[in-house]
Amino acid sequence: MDMNNSHGDHDFASITDLWWAGVRLWYNEQDLLQAMQLWEQALIEVAALEETKTTARVLVPEKLAVASPAVSYLAPLLLFLAGCHLDAGDTHKAQRLCMSCLATNLFRDHLLLLKTGSSDNNNFSHGVLSEYEAAFQEDHTIDEPWNMAHQVVQWVIEQKQKQHEQQPESFIQTPETAAIHVAPSSVWADAYQRPGFFYSSLLPSSKAVYTREEFPDWCLQLEQDDYYPIIRDEYQRLLQQKSKQQHNNNTMPRHWPQVGAGDHRDGAGQHDASVLVGDWREVVLFGSGAQPHLAPRTCAILQRIAPDAVDLARQGAGEIIFSVLAPQTYIKPHCASTNLRLTAHLGLQIPNDNSTCQCYLQVAQNKLVWQPGKIIVFDDSYQHQVHNHTNEIRAVLLLRFWHPQLKAQDRQAALQQLLDAKEADRQRRCNPPLPPGGKRNPQGMGIKSCPTCGRKGFETIRLVSSRPGLFQCLCGREA
Repeated sequence: MDMNNSHGDHDFASITDLWWAGVRLWYNEQDLLQAMQLWEQALIEVAALEETKTTARVLVPEKLAVASPAVSYLAPLLLFLAGCHLDAGDTHKAQRLCMSCLATNLFRDHLLLLKTGSSDNNNFSHGVLSEYEAAFQEDHTIDEPWNMAHQVVQWVIEQKQKQHEQQPESFIQTPETAAIHVAPSSVWADAYQRPGFFYSSLLPSSKAVYTREEFPDWCLQLEQDDYYPIIRDEYQRLLQQKSKQQHNNNTMPRHWPQVGAGDHRDGAGQHDASVLVGDWREVVLFGSGAQPHLAPRTCAILQRIAPDAVDLARQGAGEIIFSVLAPQTYIKPHCASTNLRLTAHLGLQIPNDNSTCQCYLQVAQNKLVWQPGKIIVFDDSYQHQVHNHTNEIRAVLLLRFWHPQLKAQDRQAALQQLLDAKEADRQRRCNPPLPPGGKRNPQGMGIKSCPTCGRKGFETIRLVSSRPGLFQCLCGREA
């Protein structure tokens, strides 16, 4: 698209100038609010922020690619501003901007893999959906934000299917177009499975809940008399430790850390506090903040028979914990950050008054009930929730382990992709997109340092020329 051409009533040169002016304010003046105001002026000019279209909580457009050419032209800016407003706590404006993104040509093209090169917007469609879900989850005026996220993703999946069905048979006859239909997509394929990082190579084998026949051998070993009594006894000893009163099924271990509290947990459990209604305690055996000395015999067993779980925890992508859920506690529906792993629960203490299934785990549409001494295995990248509406505590040994379909030789590369994606997302939120023809600066994105002074990051560069988008380091060297 020629940035100097006009389409209909909109002058692309005018909105491009506003775009560049905002970029200059962002980098050169560090005036983020003024930059956002200029960009919103450009969006208002092309009706991308027309309030009347979205105030009734319209979640999705009528269909894909219904936005005007001018709105589609500004699509990367729409997404960036959605993130800015989400960071500022304006979830409603973030939602409106994300909804506008769904209607753009860029979203359609990346959703259907019509653009798969090294574009700066290569993950645009996934970014829109991730930002949209976050805007729902952080909106305290919504009773069930997960349902809205589910509706949006389901609509996207249906639209994608319609687009492929409408393609003529000849469309997939060439190698290039055939690749569009078989290439792995970075966009969620199941409305219940919405991890922040989606490793698409695992998609063909993906499922929410696993049967006992599909369990890794070590899961069944943990149920055996050689191991389970040892694990249960160490848990019970920790439960009563430091307690001044006789322990019973209704007593929470207040001396245990709360899940999501403090800095002893990072990554895998950092979202837990925001979805919790009640009390949830843990002792970490492997992972960030681990205290293996508290249950040495259990840890020795796990190191011997469950190396996939121990290794994942030591890589920083999982944990093994004793997990205790208080009576009358509810963990709201949520999805894990990645699909590189599965989760196992070994029942340690299950409410006796659970005959009516008031204490259960729901994964997607599957309702699971714990049993003492028995394992359940599920994929926590699928939407899941936990209920304990009894008057007794529920305790399990929780283990996260490498997805069985992820080959051992591919684990490090997959984990590095996850870490790179997280860092790239963090940097994208600090570096505004540039108009077509410009790319985010590598020094600003933290990808490389200035050879002269070693600086890197968006604060270290200044915009010298809008066309073709030349940047300079603070030391004077071209960035």
